[in-house]
Amino acid sequence: MGPRKLHVDLDELDLLDHDWLFVVLHAASGVVHHLQYGGTSCLQGAVEGHLVPVQVPDSYAALVDLFVGDFHGTGGFENWHRSAHADRLRAAVEAVHLPVEEDAAALRAWPFGSTLRLDDDRLDEACESWIPVDTPHGKGTLVWSNSD
Repeated sequence: MGPRKLHVDLDELDLLDHDWLFVVLHAASGVVHHLQYGGTSCLQGAVEGHLVPVQVPDSYAALVDLFVGDFHGTGGFENWHRSAHADRLRAAVEAVHLPVEEDAAALRAWPFGSTLRLDDDRLDEACESWIPVDTPHGKGTLVWSNSD
């Protein structure tokens, strides 16, 4: 039996007096982050990794506009075939930069600096408050305060 994992409920952050946006860098960190996502769909997600706070008010506003405004808080699953929605999601994600010290080896393999990229291979997982992303450090999930 290996070491026990620490489970962190990100929904508790909704008690804060402000909105939040994080990237979970997927890794065997021993910490599993849990989040209710999908707006009124109330889906439950869990991902193990390193939690990195990002402060990008324009991206946060664009994500809320897309998921709460266009999709009315329902999550957005059925809407990704519409290229305009996917393009807006992609633009919001690509405006997010990781506030981490750059790793020269990772950046040589990743031409976008510390900018995130929408993970098109996992696009079917994309939902309000739960977006699959690629980072210079591997796979990640962009998460934020859920709308419901």
